[in-house]
Amino acid sequence: MGTEIYEDEATFTEVLDEFCNEDYTLNQDQRIVFVGESVRERLDLVLRWLSDRTIDITVIEFQLLEDGDRLYLDAEQTVPTPEHTVTDVSPDTSEEPWKEDGESWHLDERSDDDTAELVAEVTTALRDLEFLDGPDWGQKHYVSFKKGRRLRIAVRTKRTLFHVDLYDVDLESVDPDAVSAALGIPTDAISVEDDLRGSGRTGVRITCRPGQGLDVGAVAEQARRLLGDDSG
Repeated sequence: MGTEIYEDEATFTEVLDEFCNEDYTLNQDQRIVFVGESVRERLDLVLRWLSDRTIDITVIEFQLLEDGDRLYLDAEQTVPTPEHTVTDVSPDTSEEPWKEDGESWHLDERSDDDTAELVAEVTTALRDLEFLDGPDWGQKHYVSFKKGRRLRIAVRTKRTLFHVDLYDVDLESVDPDAVSAALGIPTDAISVEDDLRGSGRTGVRITCRPGQGLDVGAVAEQARRLLGDDSG
């Protein structure tokens, strides 16, 4: 059992004075930096909420990519999103432009030209999944495809890549090597997760980027196979 270092009556100032030397000064501005492969969905919402309220928070998501015997670190800042750093915004711009014209928001604001072209192709292909409703462009960070009110596919847009998240997948039916071969992309672009983005739901994440050789039509085929027409 541990022992207390300080008495209960000790104030924060007293503890700080004892811990630090006599010449210490407290910084007036605090900064929070999160770095990791991914951020759980619930934590992501909290961090964005704090960031929107002027708390200095930076979130950087990275992926380790392998090319033969070489390793590359692909990092992208996701909070605040790059568009939030631009200051020359017209005063009459809506505070929620994704709700006014979500397609332009995701393709023109959140994605570069090459990524936007690929996002448009993939969402068009996914539209052929008749058992899902979508695409719905009206979310800030992703394009949704739903069955009823339940999210089944989220296309999460970023500047130079995007993720296709498939929810409620029978993980025993997923062979990452087979999926990557069907899509024409590296195996490390396929992530099989029993708690996709902290949602408490199983899922598969497909990371797509321009120049990757992605077979766009195969994305819809794999989504149909993994989700199934009668999935609930």
